[in-house]
Amino acid sequence: ATAAMLAEEDRALRQQRMFLRDLVTTLLFKKQWSDFHAPVSDEEAPGYSKTVRDPMDLSTLLWRVDGGWYLTVDAFLRDARLIVTAAKEYWGGLGESAAEKSAHVSTREAAARRAADPEGRQLVSRAHALEDTVREMAGALDPGLVLRCATIARHRAERDAKERGARALATQPEGEGADAALPPTP
Repeated sequence: ATAAMLAEEDRALRQQRMFLRDLVTTLLFKKQWSDFHAPVSDEEAPGYSKTVRDPMDLSTLLWRVDGGWYLTVDAFLRDARLIVTAAKEYWGGLGESAAEKSAHVSTREAAARRAADPEGRQLVSRAHALEDTVREMAGALDPGLVLRCATIARHRAERDAKERGARALATQPEGEGADAALPPTP
């Protein structure tokens, strides 16, 4: 990849990152999403860390946007979806989690109590509303930029795979690898 091509890729990814940063920042300033602003602690929600496999919140999304984790909008939306999944796992919307199935009866009873809690049901509903809002806001991003960034992500993955393969071949002892099966040249 040429330096100019990489610079153009970086520019497109930066535009997408700026859009996603603005999206999450907007949500962080809205009181209606305050339940999802920060990670949930076990003090706030007893047993949360043992029940929820992949916790997610808006501040973590923002941290990941700033860290360049998302080369595609789809990757960002998958992580935003984790907010809903976590709410359902904790409040019983998906049935028992793997941890609860293997735990003793009192843990299952706690999960059943959470599933019947109207506050929990409302929180799951707000998580769904947040996801709908995120998807709607993300839909405002230029479709051409979305496609460009998806192409960049695919090309970068291909380049990374080639580089890893080349490094692996370079570190193999002589007589091993792909060339080992070839007959000697005369």
